[in-house]
Amino acid sequence: MAQQQTPWTDSMKHYPVSTTSKLKGLYLFLVLGAVSFDASASEQNAKEMREARAWYSSFAESQCRTLDEIDALFVSEDTQYPIRHAIAATDYKGELKPGNDRTVIFQFFCDAGAYNSRHIFVSYDDGLFRQLAFSQPAISVAYENDSPDSAVKSVSIDGFEARLTVTNPAFDVETGSLKETTFWRGIGDAANESWWRFKGDRFVLSRFRVDASYDGEINPSHDLYWPAKQK
Repeated sequence: MAQQQTPWTDSMKHYPVSTTSKLKGLYLFLVLGAVSFDASASEQNAKEMREARAWYSSFAESQCRTLDEIDALFVSEDTQYPIRHAIAATDYKGELKPGNDRTVIFQFFCDAGAYNSRHIFVSYDDGLFRQLAFSQPAISVAYENDSPDSAVKSVSIDGFEARLTVTNPAFDVETGSLKETTFWRGIGDAANESWWRFKGDRFVLSRFRVDASYDGEINPSHDLYWPAKQK
């Protein structure tokens, strides 16, 4: 009795050349399509980088280091400036927009001191650049004996200010969150930290923390959230 063959075996038996050719053709199409897409994306990224560097030369070198200085300090085979961040597009409430739209943000090194470096962030949209500003509390610190070496008596918020630079930034592209840490002296026992989240077309302050004591320990005593964190 002849062995009954499955439909798949039958099709391979009767059409071995055409089926294999079709599979190979489909695979080649997918591979070439992926290569073409990657090349196109790479070319677009390179174009955006050139435009971002041109923008920086025209508008930011007056407030920061020149591109030649930045390139001499940082650029290597593995690193180049600016850093290009592509994050999920959101509305002004921070909710994801439909589709897979991305918001492109460029990060430039600006300058540095003994233990702090400052960076600027610029949004990009089809050839248009906009330097981003960052809100932060303006604080006053009162010390016992009126000396920073003494205990902290109080920390008060006098208002809010807007700045164009972020100190020692750490950017999480998955959440669109940006953290700043500003050291008041080298050992880092006194510092302030800010967190912003990108919503719509701007960074919105969500948290601020300060350690105003010069006591050799990292022990922040003021931690504020916007909106207020539920207890």
